[in-house]
Amino acid sequence: TPGDIFIFLSALFFGAPAATLVPVTDVFGASCRISRRWTSRIGSLAMMAIAIFISASFFEREMSWLQGRGMASNTMMLAALLIFALIHFFLNTFLMASLLAIKKRTSPLKLWRDNYLWAGVTYMASASAAGIIYLAIETYGISSLLAAGPLVAVFFAEKLIFFPPEPGYSKSTPGLVMLATPKEKIAAIYLPAAAGKPTLL
Repeated sequence: TPGDIFIFLSALFFGAPAATLVPVTDVFGASCRISRRWTSRIGSLAMMAIAIFISASFFEREMSWLQGRGMASNTMMLAALLIFALIHFFLNTFLMASLLAIKKRTSPLKLWRDNYLWAGVTYMASASAAGIIYLAIETYGISSLLAAGPLVAVFFAEKLIFFPPEPGYSKSTPGLVMLATPKEKIAAIYLPAAAGKPTLL
C-alpha cells in the first residue's frame, strides 16, 4: 500500500522506532474509523507494531553489519531493504492469518498461503519505491521529492481503483462488517454472488 512506502522511508532515515510509530499511528486511526471494538483496535495495533519493529530492527542490524565490513553500497542497501520488506510481509500477514485462523478454526498456514501470499509483490514494490526515493534525496536533495510525488500518487491511485470502499458501508453503521481475507474482500466488491458471508472481527 502507499503507506508502506513511508514505513520504509522512516526506517531508512530515522530507524526502527520511527518506522514502528508511522504504521501504528495509521493503523490505530483506521481501526477507530472502521471498528467500535477495542479488541480489534488493540489487536491490529499490536500485530502491526510487532511485525514492523522486528523487521525494521533486523534491517538496522543488516546495515550495521554491512557498514562494519565495508560492504555498504546502494546495491546492498536496496537488497537489504527488499529483505526487510519480505520479513515485514511475512510477519504482518501471518499474524493476521493466524488470528483469522483461530476465528475460523482452520490451519493458519493454509489460510495464509491461499489468501495472503500474493500480497508479497506489493510489499516489494513499496520497498523498491522507497529505496529509489531515498537515493534520489541523498543524491539530489529534498527537491527530488517533487519528482517522487507522482510515483507515490500512482500507488494511491492503484489502491483506490483496485480496492475501493466496500459498498453499503456507512459511518452510522454500528460497527463495520469486515471480511476475513483480501480475496473475500475482492469477491464481495466484484463478485457479490460468489462471496461468502462476511466475518465480524
